[in-house]
Amino acid sequence: MPAVQGANRRNEIALQWHDLASRRLAYFIALYDSGRWKRYYSQESFTLRISDAIKAKKIWGELAGRAVAEDTAERDDQLRPAA
Repeated sequence: MPAVQGANRRNEIALQWHDLASRRLAYFIALYDSGRWKRYYSQESFTLRISDAIKAKKIWGELAGRAVAEDTAERDDQLRPAA
């Protein structure tokens, strides 16, 4: 049983990092949408930062494996209005 618990813990940690990467990406998207990115970054620097955020989200999602898909589906079910 310890192996299963270890796997669950790894998925939990990967999900937490995936959530953090998602929030970071959302921050950069909001920064872009508002135009405030121009105050803090050059075009090249901002492009590099946002592409790093996209890669990080993808990598952590892959590391979490099915746990991310299941967690996302569960969240979508909770957000979906009742028919």
